[in-house]
Amino acid sequence: MSYLKDNLEKACEGVQKALEKLKNGISNTVNKGNSSHSNDKKHESDSVAIPEPVVISEPVVIPEPVAIPEPVVISEPVAIPEAVAIPEAVAIPEPVAIPEPVVIPEPVAIPEPVVIPEATALPYDINTPKVGRNNLCPCGSGKKFKKCCLLLNPQ
Repeated sequence: MSYLKDNLEKACEGVQKALEKLKNGISNTVNKGNSSHSNDKKHESDSVAIPEPVVISEPVVIPEPVAIPEPVVISEPVAIPEAVAIPEAVAIPEPVAIPEPVVIPEPVAIPEPVVIPEATALPYDINTPKVGRNNLCPCGSGKKFKKCCLLLNPQ
C-alpha cells in the first residue's frame, strides 16, 4: 500500500507544479495585456486580450494505474458431513403403484319402451267458448286451463 501512496503523492505534486506554472503564465499574460491598454480606456471594450500559449518546459508524467491483485484468503478445509437429513417438504415421494385397469362390463340391453295408450277423448269440447284460459280446467285437476289441458291440445 505504501507504494501506491508514494506514487499518488508524486503524481499530485507534479499536477500542482503544472497548475502553478499555468497560473503564472496566465497572470503574466493578463498583466501584459492590461499594461498596453491602461492608457486607452476608450477602446478597452472593443479589444480582447488574447493570452499567449503557455509552454510547460518539463512534461507532466501521470503514472499508469496499477492493478490491485485480489487478496488471497486461505482458510482451513471445512468438513463435509456424510449424510444430511432431507426435510420432508423436499424429500422425493415414494413411487405410487399404478392401479390395474378397471374392467367395464358389457352394457345391459336397454329395455323396450313401454307404450302408453293414447288418451281417451276429453269429457268436454276444447273449442267451446265456455272455458277461458284463466278458468280452472274442466278435467278436475285444479290447475288453470292454460297450464293443464290447453298444453296437451293446443289450438
